[in-house]
Amino acid sequence: MEHSKIIIPISENRSFLKSVGGKAYTLGLLYRDFFKHIPYGFSISAAVLDDIICSNTAHDEKSITVFLEDNLKHELQTHVQESKYYAVRSSAIDEDGSKYSFAGQFSSFLGVRGYHNVLESISRCIISRFSKRVNEYRRLSRRDDSHGFSVFIQEMIKASKSGILFTRNPVDGSNELIIEAAYGLGDLIVEGRVSPDNIKILSTGEIVYTKNSKQFSNIITESGLKKIAVSQEMRSSRVLSEREIEVLANLGTMVEKTLSYPVDIEWSISYGKVFILQVRRITSERKSS
Repeated sequence: MEHSKIIIPISENRSFLKSVGGKAYTLGLLYRDFFKHIPYGFSISAAVLDDIICSNTAHDEKSITVFLEDNLKHELQTHVQESKYYAVRSSAIDEDGSKYSFAGQFSSFLGVRGYHNVLESISRCIISRFSKRVNEYRRLSRRDDSHGFSVFIQEMIKASKSGILFTRNPVDGSNELIIEAAYGLGDLIVEGRVSPDNIKILSTGEIVYTKNSKQFSNIITESGLKKIAVSQEMRSSRVLSEREIEVLANLGTMVEKTLSYPVDIEWSISYGKVFILQVRRITSERKSS
């Protein structure tokens, strides 16, 4: 049975794949065991968004925003705290499958603060479903548009360090754990706009640490996201300590064991604590890309 609520908290995601989509569902699967490491979030039901899309065949942002305002205002205002920053991301049912991934195809918005800005970002996420880039990807991967589509809104943390962890080598699938790490938020790594440190943990347990330039970082300030230059001293230093590498590696191994498949994890560290932001299956497409 699928969820009848308009808004679904992350703690309830694990039972409702067709309502919350792949990204939110996977975090929901992990939330019971790893809730201390996963920032709070909530999903807008795919059924609600399907109604919005059917009612706005022109797919124009203004009319979708008005529809959201008319139908979701109370629920959103209950869940969105004006003082907090949020990440607003798509979570399509077919977004991260075993063979293909829609990661990076849909629009995402970081550092979103306040009810009205969250509302606008949700509208822009919905609109991105119909972009030329997504349609072309669907055509090339021979996938239709019949699957559900949700939007996941998650609290952001003020990260001092962030990165991506692969529980297997994403290129050749070999049994080595790889961590990429830089300062601040992790979006610059995901977008390929910064050169992160690279840490490999080989099957023998040997750690190979390669320092890179990590010349910029994004941080959360009172006025939103801000890109800053990293000092020369920090650029020439290792981002991660031995203890942080150990904690990340153990967490990655536990997540893979829980889900029973190799994953890549977007993570952040804030005040010494590791947070899991996204988890995706390492797909065959990623290995070949």
